[in-house]
Amino acid sequence: MQKVQSALDSEGFTKRTKGIAERVKGITVSAIKEMALLAMKEKDTISLSWGLPSFKTPEHIREATKEALDREEDIGKYTQPPFGLKELRDLIAEDFRKRFDRDIDPDNQIIIHAGAMQGVYSAIHTLVDTGDEVIMTDPGFSSHREQIKLAGGKIVWWPLNENDNWGLDVDKLEDLITPKTKLLIIVNPSNPTGSVFSEESLRKVASIAQKHDIFIISDEPYDFLVFNGDKHFSIAQIEECKDNVIYIGSLSKKYAMTGWRIGYSVAEEGLRNQIMKVHDATVICASTVCQYGAIAAMKGSQDCVGKFHDEFEKRREILYKRLEKVNKIFSFKKTDGAYYVFPRIEANHNDSYEFAIRLLKEAKVVTVPGAAFGPSGEHHVRITFCGSREDINEAFDRLEVWQRENC
Repeated sequence: MQKVQSALDSEGFTKRTKGIAERVKGITVSAIKEMALLAMKEKDTISLSWGLPSFKTPEHIREATKEALDREEDIGKYTQPPFGLKELRDLIAEDFRKRFDRDIDPDNQIIIHAGAMQGVYSAIHTLVDTGDEVIMTDPGFSSHREQIKLAGGKIVWWPLNENDNWGLDVDKLEDLITPKTKLLIIVNPSNPTGSVFSEESLRKVASIAQKHDIFIISDEPYDFLVFNGDKHFSIAQIEECKDNVIYIGSLSKKYAMTGWRIGYSVAEEGLRNQIMKVHDATVICASTVCQYGAIAAMKGSQDCVGKFHDEFEKRREILYKRLEKVNKIFSFKKTDGAYYVFPRIEANHNDSYEFAIRLLKEAKVVTVPGAAFGPSGEHHVRITFCGSREDINEAFDRLEVWQRENC
């Protein structure tokens, strides 16, 4: 049992076990949410933990959705067909073509999901039988590990190379593959490390996966957040492995629409049809109202995307400067994407869970323990710079005081 889960038990959040299915008792709420729950028990905390952009959903999206509520007679009904509004799927296919120079069929390859998370869940439960092995990058997104466990899969950790800005260590991948390997999951740019995987490494990964007939889920909600003039490359661009790749896209971060819960998957038609079974069994369809908001986001001005990117880049530089001043607490590497930093803990500590809870209680600053993201995450924490500049600076003011008193 994870230490932070034990802490939650002591706080009275998770007491009931009798009668609960073993597969549910075997998973936990992600440490990101667990730390948020713990923070609710404290007063006056500042969060550097949750990947929740501080921006308001742009006005043109909000206004267009209001107009659709008045205009569209069926906006309060299930979406027909259940894999998403035709106009939204057409917009996604056009965006996919422009970004990746690859044509996809909006009628037969796309499903609109209730967020990217539901898209990943549907794909995992489509592919993974009990005992199947799923390769995850280590560190990797904490909720994916729980989704794999819930499906009965076995996680095989693929350590990223910390000395190479948490890059893909492709030379180690093939040694992890066994006859039970079914799936590989990549988040690019990476959550939690902020690393951006290179085209060269992704092409090698695609070649290995194709050789062994392994499926790949490429989860890419931060595709617009690549810094330093670098360009995002998706494994979904590689024509040779398109039949085995499930691309997961999201509007949550790009348009400040996290609460609207709109994501999508792109897969070969036969695979799309199988994923559709799980999608139907779990949510029937994504919110019709929110799909109209997504249409407005994709059809309207994209100026907001550039503004969000530029502001995140400024916040990133603020965070780096503030991290340098707490070098007795953390050491860190600058990375090139998403809005996360994954610093190593330099202060005295037993493990990342104990340390994150200590910072919460003593400094009133919320972080996420790195071990939640895999074995290689131990002795790290995840910090986000998607909050306001004021919150970032206030959090680090507190950390500097904590450093003087404890390091």
